Amino acid sequence: MNRILVLAASLLLAGAANAQINLTFSSSTLFSDPNATVTFQGTITNASTTDTVFLNGLAGSFDSANLNVDGMSFLSYAPVSLAPNTSYTGNLFDVIVASITTPGVYSGSVQVLGGTTDTAQNPLTALQGVLVGVSIPEPGSLALLGLGGLGGLALRRRSRR
Repeated sequence: MNRILVLAASLLLAGAANAQINLTFSSSTLFSDPNATVTFQGTITNASTTDTVFLNGLAGSFDSANLNVDGMSFLSYAPVSLAPNTSYTGNLFDVIVASITTPGVYSGSVQVLGGTTDTAQNPLTALQGVLVGVSIPEPGSLALLGLGGLGGLALRRRSRR
């Protein structure tokens, strides 16, 4: 059974001491199974013409305790800073999908934290989106399940005779 995770994202930019950060995703549709990690990829751009921007952290959460944003993954993927008019493209952060995650619609938000110093924790870019989990059973799997159930009923009936 596959679980599709769809991130429909809208970006809200928040200025922090001349920091001008833009964030875009490579794809807003990701695929995952329960008990897996989903890695979001994209581009972070420092649009400032004068200031280096330090990327000091990531905070995020979803309305299900079964989906966890791994803020440490951002620190290992993204560069420490972006010089003026430069970009980073690649892995951005991971979302850990618990094994007990049920199909449904999950809302969440993510904030890139940083600023013009290596200790700043200002929100640079906020991502508010919807994460949708949908189970997609394969038709063949459903047919085999049905045949197995019928076979079990036939054996049970036969053993009663």
